[in-house]
This record gives sequence, C-alpha cells and structure tokens, in this order.
Amino acid sequence: MSNSNISEICNFLEDHCNQSELQRLCLILKRDYGLRRISYENLPNTIYTEKVTALVETCARHPGSLEALVDLLKKEYNFTPDFSKSSVGSPKVPEGGNIDESTHDNFDVFISYNTQDRSFVSQVETDLKNRDIKCWIDYKDTKLGIASRQIEELIKTVKVALIFMGNYGIGPYQEKEIDAFQAESRLRQSLELAPVILPEFNKNKIPPLLSGPIHFDFNNQYDETIEDLARLIKEHIQKYQ
Repeated sequence: MSNSNISEICNFLEDHCNQSELQRLCLILKRDYGLRRISYENLPNTIYTEKVTALVETCARHPGSLEALVDLLKKEYNFTPDFSKSSVGSPKVPEGGNIDESTHDNFDVFISYNTQDRSFVSQVETDLKNRDIKCWIDYKDTKLGIASRQIEELIKTVKVALIFMGNYGIGPYQEKEIDAFQAESRLRQSLELAPVILPEFNKNKIPPLLSGPIHFDFNNQYDETIEDLARLIKEHIQKYQ
C-alpha cells in the first residue's frame, strides 16, 4: 500500500471517528480480528492525530492488519478507499515504522484549527499555497510515526502560526498548540501569532491572549481577506529571513 493510501486511512479516521470510537475500533480489531498487538491503551497519550497515526502505523507493520482495519472501516463507516493505483498488500513501511525521518520541510506557516472547520480552513490553505506560501496542515503534512516530534520542531521554526476560530470553538488539541505557540512567542520575536476569524464567528469571543491588534476576519469579503493575510505572511517572513 502506498504512503498516500495510508494517509487516506488516517484522514478518514480523523474525519469520522472521535476518541471513544477509535477505542471501540481497537477493541473490535483485537477481539474479532485477532489482532492482539492492537490496544488503545498502547497508543500515545497525546493529540488525537498522533493516536490515529500510531494505530495505522502499528497495523502497517504487521501483515494482514492494515487489511483488517480497512475491512472494519468499510463495515462500520462505509469507507470506500481509492486504492486503484496500488494493491492492498504488504505496506511499504520501513521496519522502524517511520516513512520519513525528516520532521519538517521548511514550512513558513503552521495552521491551527478545529477539525470541524476543516472544509473552510482547507480552502484558505490552498489559496495561500497558490500564493507561494508553504503552510503545514495536519491532515496533509503529518508524517507517520514522528508526528509529535514534527510538531515540536515546527513550533520552533515556523514564522507564522494561524489560529483559526469558528463557531465550533477552539478544539482541545488546538488549545495545546496555542499554549505552545504562546510560550514560544515569548522566546522568539520572529514568531507571529495571527488569529483568523471564520464566517459568523464573533470576534469579541477571541481569547484575551490572542486579542491583539492583528487579526483576519473572513466575515469580510473573502478575496480581500485572503490577500491581506498572504501579504502579512510574506512581509513577516521577509522581515525575519
């Protein structure tokens, strides 16, 4: 199975399963599919994305386990993966489980958001990418097996952290990212935290620690806001090159 297929499984789990459902899937894999190595308790006690990647990584290491996970997702959630370009055979994952040991690829921007806002945030990420701004967003850029180390390094290296806020509020893992970036910003002047307000979100609800003079409001005209956002990012990056 190709790396893109493995990423497709991770993305599906993140979009369709919460933590309790992931725990239930682990139990079914262990009980009904005989996968004794699968245990929710053995997954990292960190952000949900890392739990998902750890589960898929564990399955990828052992023949037949990834096929069992795909079969279970088909039965439980009508998962219809596009594996037309690769067979569901032994996955091409190194013995150590890491697909790529490099933790970052010179990203300029870290995107922090509630996963329930992914559709809108993904459009913003695409539009920034089309303006030659390299953004890191979890569901595209998380690397299996090193997610925690990757995020830690990104916090220390990116120039801009975009904090997206919508009507779903700030997610639990997003809170941890914000705390980490605020701590880093006190150590590194080159780091800019930029709140980004999604449509229908009341900007008066911005947390006090993020309520500085700079924020971007998509309640306003989209094209103007994306241009303003791209301009600030580029100016900030150029200033601290």
